[in-house]
Amino acid sequence: AMQAGRGEGRRNYARVCCRVRPALPSESTRCCTEIASVNGVRALQLNDPRGGRGSMIYQFDGLYTAASTQEDIFQTELEPMIEQVLAGNNAAVVAFGVSGSGKTHTLMGNDAHPGMLVRSVKLFLHLFQGNARSCGSACLNEMKCDPNNSYLEFSLVEVHHNTAY
Repeated sequence: AMQAGRGEGRRNYARVCCRVRPALPSESTRCCTEIASVNGVRALQLNDPRGGRGSMIYQFDGLYTAASTQEDIFQTELEPMIEQVLAGNNAAVVAFGVSGSGKTHTLMGNDAHPGMLVRSVKLFLHLFQGNARSCGSACLNEMKCDPNNSYLEFSLVEVHHNTAY
């Protein structure tokens, strides 16, 4: 969830996004997920993997296919949040799913494809360093942050079987 404003006019909202990971070689070749359009909104359709007729459709604020890159997700979902944080708002990213669903890959990534947390830290550091050197006071006032007098905290907490790590 992200707070989009401050004071009396503060609005709280959350975006719910879904990333469909590629099927593993050990998984059934019968596809049980597909992207559908429901009333012009992209949705995830889960079909019965046993070939039955039943299916469930879920709509999301952001929906990413197995072909979506870390960069795609970062630019669409996290860059706007970072702009809001630099404007003085709070933000949080929560990854939820079963073991093996791709949470760690999305958040941490790897050397070739850094995840959301790594990209966020790099962008914050870049913006702070760049603004401290060249932006000037007018830009810093717009951002409502002073790189020399700001507090920025990142945390990564994993909860597994009701234990936080």
